[in-house]
Amino acid sequence: MSTRPRTPPINPNPTHGTPRRRKHPSTPSKSTQGIKTRLPHRIATPERVREALNEDLALDFEADEWQAHTVYRCLQGYDGMVIAATGLGKSLIFMMLSLSSSTISDAHP
Repeated sequence: MSTRPRTPPINPNPTHGTPRRRKHPSTPSKSTQGIKTRLPHRIATPERVREALNEDLALDFEADEWQAHTVYRCLQGYDGMVIAATGLGKSLIFMMLSLSSSTISDAHP
C-alpha cells in the first residue's frame, strides 16, 4: 500500500455554467440599521438643510453645498469623513451638527 495522499478525482461535469443562488436576508442589513430615510420637512433635502443652517446660525455668508450635504448625511445617521485644506470650513460642520436636532428640525416649521 502506498502512503502518498490520493489526488481527488476530476469531476467530468463541472457546474461552471450553473448560476449560484443568492441568499436574501430576512431582516434589514446591519449596514442600513439606524439610517433615517425620512427627515423632518424642514431638513428633508440638503438644500433645505443649507437654508435652515443659514437661518439658525445667522451666518454672514452662505454655507457651501458640500457642508450642507455632509450635515444632511450625518443627520440621516451615516458616518462621514471630510478632507479639506485649512480654512475651508470643516469646523463649521461640527458647529452645524452641534445644534440639537430639535433646533434644526422643529424651531421653524
